[in-house]
Amino acid sequence: LSQNEIILLNYMQDLLKTPGVLWAMFVDQTGKIVMHSDLALKGRESKYISLAAIGEAGYLHQESIWPESGKPLLRYIMPVGEKGLSLGLAHLAFDGEFVDRQIDETLNKAMSRFFGVTLLCIVLGIIVSHFVAVNLTRPIFVLREGTKQIGSGDFQFRFPINRKDEIGQLSSELNQMAIKLAELDDLKDEFIRAVSHDLRNPLFAISSSAELMLEIGPLQDTQTRLAKNIITSAFRLSNMVTDILDVAKMKAGKMVYEMGAVSMEEVLQDNFEEYVSLARSKRL
Repeated sequence: LSQNEIILLNYMQDLLKTPGVLWAMFVDQTGKIVMHSDLALKGRESKYISLAAIGEAGYLHQESIWPESGKPLLRYIMPVGEKGLSLGLAHLAFDGEFVDRQIDETLNKAMSRFFGVTLLCIVLGIIVSHFVAVNLTRPIFVLREGTKQIGSGDFQFRFPINRKDEIGQLSSELNQMAIKLAELDDLKDEFIRAVSHDLRNPLFAISSSAELMLEIGPLQDTQTRLAKNIITSAFRLSNMVTDILDVAKMKAGKMVYEMGAVSMEEVLQDNFEEYVSLARSKRL
């Protein structure tokens, strides 16, 4: 719109500094080139699209043309007017290859950002999944190891309760179970100690009475054999009571072991004497 050619020329030069711009021009209604970035074309007739061809609505027109050079060209045409009066067409041509490169670079950057964000999301997802998995599996591992200890007889083990979810409730229930098992175990030990103590006195009385019968005598052979069996059985029961007490000592860690040689003949003879009367009564 300016009639000052110096201003127009500077403006055209500024347009050419824009990356990708090949040339710019303004054509009036008659098709005459009023100003062109190539001053040699100023005043000539324009061979490009006319104002009448695109109408006077004032919209942007785009063309993709390939000149004789074979290089793609992207041209934008915009009608120019003032106060409803059409004045001409402004033409701006871009290097098609440059535009394609810009588009490719933009797409590549967008894809790089996309893949970068995707990779970041995957890494964050793995970290969060690992954190969630650890939080879920760690208490389960503690429960598994704790139940193993309780199952092996360590009733003093207690599960740490620092959660208020279902796992915390399960830990509390398992602690109550361990307390009850410990009480039952103590009750069992007390029962064993009481029974073992109460069995010793009658067993001693039985074996003493049988020995006294042998000393007083005289007894028949059958009576002698039965009295000896009574003594042997009472002795074996006494040993069994002693073994029960030894188990309690083992559990308490107070058992003292004394290793020595054992006569297998005596072991077999004791078993023979124990069962010979039962075999004869059944005529075996």
